[in-house]
Amino acid sequence: MAVFGTALLILALIEFGSSYGDWQRETTLAASSAVTQGVVTNLYSISGRSRQYWVDYRYELGTSDDVLDFTGSQTVSQDFYNGLTTGKTVSIRYATHDPGVSEIDVQLTNFISPLCIGGLLLIGVLVCCMAAIRLSRQKPVHE
Repeated sequence: MAVFGTALLILALIEFGSSYGDWQRETTLAASSAVTQGVVTNLYSISGRSRQYWVDYRYELGTSDDVLDFTGSQTVSQDFYNGLTTGKTVSIRYATHDPGVSEIDVQLTNFISPLCIGGLLLIGVLVCCMAAIRLSRQKPVHE
């Protein structure tokens, strides 16, 4: 029972941790953001329990005398990925007070599902821990 609870806890922490970064980026962008044009620099996919489609992009901010170069990378849906090619122009939404925080503007990030899954896994861990405590406190019945 303890091994199962530990495994659930590890899964919950991984799921919650991976979605926390997305949530933090969305919060930063929601506070103050602007849109600019960027260019797709790389496309790749990673297979695992479910295939992930990644887009690397680059965008520039500033004036012609003082140009700052930024890069970003994010997962996208398969349909969006299939419509892209290296060198294609995409809209980039970036945080005005921290221009290094960005995302592809038309690609909606889904961080709610991983947060919910992480929360449910955490609840499962708590239930398993409570059951283990209850079992350890039970007095053995002797005849």
